Amino acid sequence: MIRSLERARHLARRAAPWAGRRSEEGTGPQVERQAERRAARVLRYLAVAASVGLYIGFGFAFRPDPNTYVLLGIPITLLFQVLVARRPLRELWLEPGRPLRLDRVAARWLPLFLVGPALVLWRAAQSGRTPVLVYAVLAVGGAFCAAMTFRVLRARELREPGLLLALTVPIGLLRLVLQQTVAGAGSPRRSSSSR
Repeated sequence: MIRSLERARHLARRAAPWAGRRSEEGTGPQVERQAERRAARVLRYLAVAASVGLYIGFGFAFRPDPNTYVLLGIPITLLFQVLVARRPLRELWLEPGRPLRLDRVAARWLPLFLVGPALVLWRAAQSGRTPVLVYAVLAVGGAFCAAMTFRVLRARELREPGLLLALTVPIGLLRLVLQQTVAGAGSPRRSSSSR
C-alpha cells in the first residue's frame, strides 16, 4: 500500500505540469493531496473488483441454485457498504441527511411494494423451497425500506422510478398470472366420473 501511494505521488508530480499546477519543486501539499486521492480511488476500485470477484468466485466454486446465489450477494453488499465504503446501511436506500421512517405516507406506498414479495412468499411457503422462502422474507423487508425511501422522494425524483414501476409492476404481475395459468393447464385434471 505504501508503494502504491509513493507511485501515485510520483505520477502526480510528473503530471502536475500538464494539469497546469506547476510548483517550484514539482511537489507541494496540493499535488500530494491529489496523489493521495488518486491512490485512494485506485484502492476503492481494487476493493470493488475484489468484491465482485469474490461473488463470482463463490458462484463458480459452489454452483448454487439461482436463488441461493442471489442470497449470497446480500451479505457481500452489506459488508462492502460497512467495511469498504464505510457508510451506514441506510445510505443504500437514501442519500445522507434524509430520514428513514415508517409513517402514513410510507404506509401508502407499502402495498405497492409488498405485492411481489407477498406472492413469492406465499408460493415459497407452499413449495417448501428454503432459499426461495428466505429470499421472499428478505424481499418483504426490502419492500418496507423501499416504501420508506419513496416517502422522502420529491416529485421530480419520483418521475423516473414512477415510470419504471408503472411499466414493470404490470409486466411482473402479468408474468405471474401467465405462469400460474400455464402451470394449471399443464397439470392433469380429474373428471368427476373417474371418482
